[in-house]
Amino acid sequence: EPQHVQASSDSWQVAVLNHTNGILRGRVEATVHSLTGAVLSTQKADVEVGPSGKADLFEVPPHASPLHLVRLRLFDGDRLRSENTYWRYRAPSDMRGLNSLGHARVSTDVGSTRHDGDRRRLTVEVRNTGEVVAAMIRIGLRDRRSDTRVLPTFYSDNYLWLLPGESREVTLSWHERDLTSEQPCVTVEAYNA
Repeated sequence: EPQHVQASSDSWQVAVLNHTNGILRGRVEATVHSLTGAVLSTQKADVEVGPSGKADLFEVPPHASPLHLVRLRLFDGDRLRSENTYWRYRAPSDMRGLNSLGHARVSTDVGSTRHDGDRRRLTVEVRNTGEVVAAMIRIGLRDRRSDTRVLPTFYSDNYLWLLPGESREVTLSWHERDLTSEQPCVTVEAYNA
């Protein structure tokens, strides 16, 4: 991403990177969520980052919950520029909490295929209609006739964490020669769906 928010996995220091030649002025939000999507804590900070620069902001403090999500968002006004979601745990055994997460319900709305030169594109809206976090949603593209994966396929995003009620649009792009039957099939899987 040309403008990106991230956290260090060892210190949980939040940083904003600006890979553009302009000044980035915005706001960062760090929200800690339980696995049901409940907000456990929130931190906010204004940020200004020069061209090709980096700004360290704050650390996301530990939380009592052994396994939870940390969602970082970078805004430019009301426009979301960057978003990253991390799962955070104290000990590797805490990750077993994902196994008791409960079943998430995920729905999709697949747009029509568009031509873009020798490439094809389509947009998929993925929505978590359940009551718990949908963990690590993975979108794939297959040839409907042969059931083979279409490779390479480029995704605008993937391996998503969606809170209850959240949705995300993902654009898929592939070269027309890589889908021989011209019948794309979108697959959506999640750890708990």
